[in-house]
Amino acid sequence: MQKARLGEAVLQTKVAEMNASTRELKGKLLDSSCAEGQLRDKESHIETLRGQLARQNEEIETLKQEMGRNNRRLRNEIGTLLYKNNSLTAAIRAIKEGPQVSCQTDSSWFTVSDELATLKKENAQLAQDLDAVRMTKADVVLKFNESRADLAMCKEECSGLRTATANAQRRNTHLQRSLAQAKETADKEEQQRVALEGKIHDLEGTKLKLEYLLERSRQREAGMSREQKELSSRLELLTKREDEVNGRIVASHTLQEDLVKAMQQQRQSSGVVQKREESIQQMMAETDERRAEVAVREKQLRQREVEMRDLEEHHRVTINELKKQINDVKRQSTDAEAERDTVRKEIITLRGTSGRLMTETSDIASLRVSLQEKELIIAELSAKLARVEEHSISVALNHQEDVQRLEEQTRIVAGKSVATQRELSEWRERLVDREKALSEDMSNLGEREIALKDQSAALQREREELEKRIHELGRMGNKGGVGVL
Repeated sequence: MQKARLGEAVLQTKVAEMNASTRELKGKLLDSSCAEGQLRDKESHIETLRGQLARQNEEIETLKQEMGRNNRRLRNEIGTLLYKNNSLTAAIRAIKEGPQVSCQTDSSWFTVSDELATLKKENAQLAQDLDAVRMTKADVVLKFNESRADLAMCKEECSGLRTATANAQRRNTHLQRSLAQAKETADKEEQQRVALEGKIHDLEGTKLKLEYLLERSRQREAGMSREQKELSSRLELLTKREDEVNGRIVASHTLQEDLVKAMQQQRQSSGVVQKREESIQQMMAETDERRAEVAVREKQLRQREVEMRDLEEHHRVTINELKKQINDVKRQSTDAEAERDTVRKEIITLRGTSGRLMTETSDIASLRVSLQEKELIIAELSAKLARVEEHSISVALNHQEDVQRLEEQTRIVAGKSVATQRELSEWRERLVDREKALSEDMSNLGEREIALKDQSAALQREREELEKRIHELGRMGNKGGVGVL
C-alpha cells in the first residue's frame, strides 16, 4: 500500500509537472500567437512600406527623367536617393529575415514610417518645385524668343524707317534746290516787275501830262468859244465890210486847202495809230496764247527753268515794245503839240482877218473832232497799257502761286521728315525700353537661377540629412535585430 501511495504521489507529481508544462506550453503558445500576430502586422506594414517604396521609386524615376532633361546635377542626386532607398529596402529585408522580433521595435518602425512619409512629402514637393522650375524656364525661353522676334521686327522697321528718312531727305534736298531756283526766278521776276512798275509809273506821268495838256486845250477851246461869241457879235458889224473881204476869201480858200492837206496828214497818222493798235492787239493775242502756255507749263514743273527763261525773254520783248509804244506816244504827243502850235498860229492869222472867221469855226470843229479822236486813241492806249499791266501782274501772281506751291510741298516734305524723325525717336525709345526690359528679365533670370541653385543646395543638404537619418534608422534596426537574437 505504501508503494501504491508512493506511485500515486509520483504520478500526481508527474501530472502536476505535466500540467505545469502544459501551462508553460499554453503561455508559450499565447506568446507565439501574439508574436505571430505582430509578425503578420509587421509583414503587412512592410508590404505597405514596399508599396510606398515602389511608388517612391516610380516618382524618383520620373524625377530622374525630368531632372535629366533639365539639369545633370539632379540626376546624380536622384541616383544617390535611389541608392539610399535600396539600402533602406535591404535593411527592411534584413529586419524581416530576422528570427524573432520583440514588441520594443514597434516604435522604431513607426519612426521609419514617419520618416518615409516625410520623405514622400519632400519628394512630392521636390517634384512640384521641379515642375515649377521647368515651367518658369519654358516661360523664360518663350519670352526670350518673343523678345528676339520683337527685336528683329524692330530692326526691320528701323531699317525701313531709315530708308524712308533717307528718301525723304533726298526729296527734301531736291525740293529745297528747286525752291531755291524758284526763289531766284521769283526774285528776278520781282526785279522785272519793279522795273515795269517804274516804267508804268513813267507812263502814268506822261498820261497825266497829256491829260493836263488836254485840259489846257479844252480851256483854250472854251476861250475860243467865248471869242467865237465875241466874233459873232463882231460879224454883225463886219457884214458891211464883206465886199472888202471877198478878195481875201480866195486866200482863205487856199488856206482851207492847206488845212485839208493837214487833216489828210493827220488821218494818215491816225492810220499809223490804227496799225499800231492792231499790232498791240496781236501782242495781246500773243499774251493770251502765252497765258495758255503758262497754264500748260504749270503742269510741267520740270521744265520751269526753260519756261521762265522764255517768259523773261517775253517780258523783255514786251518791255521793248512798251518802250517803243511809249516813244510813239511821246512822238504823237509832240506831233499833237506841234499841230496845236500850228493851229494856234493859224488861229492867230485868222483872227487878223474877218474873212477867216467863218473858216475858223469849221477848222475849230474839225480840230475838236481830231482832238476827240486823239483822246480816244490815248484812252485806248491807256486801256492797253492797263491790260499789259494786268497781264504782267497775273504772270507775277502765277509765279508767286508756283513758288507758294513749292513752299507748301517743301513744308509738307519737311513735316513728313519731322514725323519720320519723331517715329524713329519713338522706335528708338521703345527699343531702349525693350532692351532695358530684356536686361531686367535677364537679371531676374540670373537671380532666379541663383535662387534655384540655392534651393537645390538646400535640397541636397536636406537629402543628406535624410540619408543620415535613414542610415541611423538602419543601424537602429540592425541593432534591434541583434539584441533580439
